[in-house]
Amino acid sequence: MKKLVIIVAIGIAGWYWSGGSIPFLPSAGAYDEAGDPAVWLFTVDGCGKPCDSARNQLKRRKVAFEEKRIDPDNKDDEDVKFWQRNARNAFPLIASGAEVSVGQGASGVATVLALNFGDKYLTRNEKILFKKHFYEDGSPKIVMYGADWCQICAKLRTEFKDNNVDFIEIDVDRHAAREKIVKAMEIYGYPATWVGYTRVNGSTLKAVNKVLRSY
Repeated sequence: MKKLVIIVAIGIAGWYWSGGSIPFLPSAGAYDEAGDPAVWLFTVDGCGKPCDSARNQLKRRKVAFEEKRIDPDNKDDEDVKFWQRNARNAFPLIASGAEVSVGQGASGVATVLALNFGDKYLTRNEKILFKKHFYEDGSPKIVMYGADWCQICAKLRTEFKDNNVDFIEIDVDRHAAREKIVKAMEIYGYPATWVGYTRVNGSTLKAVNKVLRSY
């Protein structure tokens, strides 16, 4: 954390979109007074089920969080400014440390929490699966969830091999725990690729490298 703050202080920062998680300047992030990651939930009147779902996810995971119910028309409110910068005018927004997740997806929530608190708030199935996403020294692995019939998977697999990139491939359709994997990781199509805790937004080596640079 201190190293990151120092780096930012000298002007090195980056923006990128990855699997619903957006790193941004820590000075504008969700931190408590001691400088440790906090968890904020941004909601709005009339949000309904999406906000209820995000709230319930945090409660089920027994996460201590602060709910910020905002008025988007109040442009001078710092919470509104924060939401506008990071949520792209969508609700709900969950922020923790230098990460945010937009929407109610459990996968994005798990990523935001795990990047700040490790596996503390992960479900049992998430812990089992994410454990395979890291080497013994704690460095992240590239893990591609796919199927042998998936042509995009084959293309990404070839790209990895042609560039001598180490990766793990899990054939979800052939896996004994297929349903648990699909549910825990919210896999709606193949390939679904992760670098450590972070889901890759895209199916190319370029997209994977973009996430790798953040570690």
